[in-house]
Amino acid sequence: MVSYHGRLVEITSRLDFVWKQQALRELTDMSECRQYNTQLLKNILPDHVATYFLSEDRKGEDLFSKAYENVGVLFASIPNFTQFYSEDVNRGMECIRLLNEIIADFDELLDEDRFTCIEKIKTIGSTYMAASGLNPTEKDAEDAHAHLCALVDFALEMKARLEDVNTHSFNNFRLRVGISHGPLVGGVIGAKKPVFDVWGNTVNEASRMDSTGATDMIQIPKETAQILNFRGFRLQYRGRIAVKGKGEMDTYFVVGKRASSRSTFSRQPSTYNSLAAVVYGMVQARKKQTIKRSNTTVRRERPRKISPYDLSNSQGAPISLAGGISTSGG
Repeated sequence: MVSYHGRLVEITSRLDFVWKQQALRELTDMSECRQYNTQLLKNILPDHVATYFLSEDRKGEDLFSKAYENVGVLFASIPNFTQFYSEDVNRGMECIRLLNEIIADFDELLDEDRFTCIEKIKTIGSTYMAASGLNPTEKDAEDAHAHLCALVDFALEMKARLEDVNTHSFNNFRLRVGISHGPLVGGVIGAKKPVFDVWGNTVNEASRMDSTGATDMIQIPKETAQILNFRGFRLQYRGRIAVKGKGEMDTYFVVGKRASSRSTFSRQPSTYNSLAAVVYGMVQARKKQTIKRSNTTVRRERPRKISPYDLSNSQGAPISLAGGISTSGG
């Protein structure tokens, strides 16, 4: 009887252990599946919109729509891509591959910390659409137009990336950009394949700034130019142009940034690094620490020489950076 009872306890314990392990595996699988679905949803929708749809208190039939007061909208197109594209089977595949490489390079810029306020809306052929200020943070509350400056910086970086593509693909693609800012409405449309989009006069105006713009230029309306002028951007007055649905408008070109306003941003690694990249980064960091320690030892042994340059700076001599606004016309 005692032997039977002991065996029964052992079997029960074994089954309990197996069931616990099975339940633990199922919970882990559920957690991984939820994380995968969350990441997939965030790849389709902006983070704050995805959070809304993932919230537990949301009703199943609720849709997302919101009015925004201050949003920057960018349209960037490659006008001469249509001349490059061909309907030939082999040629067409090569064209799509190259266009995908260009768009992927633009998307990669959004992984940088300084461009976290920018959301890609969609691509229409060779036209790239993005918006900034859709999910304002505490930093944006201090400067309501900081996201607009980031959007212009993003456009400048897009031009640089396209030049890199031209270098290794032996092409001569050119970017034409239009930017505007103001109020708009954003929301999710579609049930089977939900898509986040924005509507409003600001969107139409940004699209017109692109379509009426010039190659290699970033065209902006007067209201946007007034904001960027005080934030270190060099502007060139284009003049009054006819804009469909708007009449005649004063527009400006963003030439670049003043030297005194350039910020030094380091390239931020993507959050989707492989294991090999992580290990490589750890090895490089260890090497840097070793070199730094050896340099510190050498500095302790050698007395520091004071140059006349150090003496002049120690007396508080200011260092001026030249910069100005280039305007012409009007």
